Amino acid sequence: MNTPAHGILNLLVLPRRGEADAVVSVAIGAVLPDLPMVVFYAWERLRAVPEGTIWGTDYYHAGWQAVFDDVHSLPVLALAWVLARLRQSRWSAMLLVSMMLHAVADLPLHREDAHRHFFPFSDWQLVSPVSYWHPAYGALW
Repeated sequence: MNTPAHGILNLLVLPRRGEADAVVSVAIGAVLPDLPMVVFYAWERLRAVPEGTIWGTDYYHAGWQAVFDDVHSLPVLALAWVLARLRQSRWSAMLLVSMMLHAVADLPLHREDAHRHFFPFSDWQLVSPVSYWHPAYGALW
């Protein structure tokens, strides 16, 4: 799922009770898991790395994958949510719920670029038959 779609979905699905700060936390949480990928891409482009190398090789480097998977990890996000609840931070809790929804929405829409949603406890990836970006796996519709 692309980043703007996460924002739209999360703002439609998650309750905000009319509070402006809740809207902000949901919106930020919806896009935050993709921020490391934006940083990665900007870094690679600053180094004048060709697009094919960025997405065909460098994206799959173990170090970058660990960064991408950290912010898509349901156990990591759930633990952070528990801590936010213990601190009684509604804003942080909503941000983390939004991040978890982002991760769950990615599950059925990633193929060769699937995240490890249970990292660091498992390297398992749901390699979906559908891809949000790859035309050979349904992206055109």
